[in-house]
Amino acid sequence: MKARIIKPASQKIFANRFRLSGTGNLAQGPHRASWSQSPESPQDACPISSLDSFAGPISDKPPRAGLIPAVPRAGLRGFTLVELLVVLAMGALLTLITATSLGHSQTSTDRNVCLSNLRQLSLAWQMYADDYSGSCMANPATVSSSYLNWARGVLDYNVANADNFNTSYLTNPISAAMGLYVRSPTLFRCPADLITLNRSGVPSLRVRSYSMNGYVGQGASAYSAGYQVMTSTTQLGHPERTFILLEEHSDSINDGSFFVDVQMTSAAARFVDIPAAFHSGGANLAMGDGHAEYWQWMDPRTMPPVTMGMVVPATSPNNPDVARLQKAASFRP
Repeated sequence: MKARIIKPASQKIFANRFRLSGTGNLAQGPHRASWSQSPESPQDACPISSLDSFAGPISDKPPRAGLIPAVPRAGLRGFTLVELLVVLAMGALLTLITATSLGHSQTSTDRNVCLSNLRQLSLAWQMYADDYSGSCMANPATVSSSYLNWARGVLDYNVANADNFNTSYLTNPISAAMGLYVRSPTLFRCPADLITLNRSGVPSLRVRSYSMNGYVGQGASAYSAGYQVMTSTTQLGHPERTFILLEEHSDSINDGSFFVDVQMTSAAARFVDIPAAFHSGGANLAMGDGHAEYWQWMDPRTMPPVTMGMVVPATSPNNPDVARLQKAASFRP
């Protein structure tokens, strides 16, 4: 009687560990299994030549279902040098793309945080006007005991100047009008403003990145004669087009005012104070109606590199960014 091949397939693969007795029962033996093909199901037959490649040590345990021993295949090979180089190149490219995306993401995050800061400061500015019959927070060109300025302190690059680090000049209601409504000093600094001064061996950030329109506020003066000084919200004219606060260039920021010469135009146009370009060559501004917006600068002269030296007024003929700031700073009454 010829033996039939035992199913499932896992038992067929492990048939080299057993031999068939004349009655078709599995019997342990020291030889490799062998049998002739079953005429009823030739497709289930396992030829001796195939089983020879599975010869191995004898085990008296039955085969475990589902286990298939590794079978070396003809033609398998490792990666070639060219293939490895291609994989490495693609990995480097993916790393570069990821790093670039993260950089753009951080830039976008900083800009959005900065916009949020300016919106909250603008809201505080409006609350002050509501509480004081429409009067704008004081913004005198020079420090004066006659006014509670919106923010105190004159910034520079002198590490001995305590104004660079004194947050109470921003959030203490005795020192600053903003302190009546804003208690978090982080709102006064853009997260992309990373200029530091070395204090006793410790790099320290300055406390403020923003300045107020020099034509807006109690005690403000017209840098350009004949242009409107807005001491009350009723004098803003077009609040949605008039900036109240903006980011100022690290070399330009000093007191809390940002001056614009609105009279010198076209070929005679010039900067008095310079706006910042912390966000991909642009800056954020808070407008008189409470919203904040991003301005992308068009002229490279608006984006000078930081030198850690205070700037002086500089001509910038036909600069479209100067013209845009002039229109948003003041107007002829």
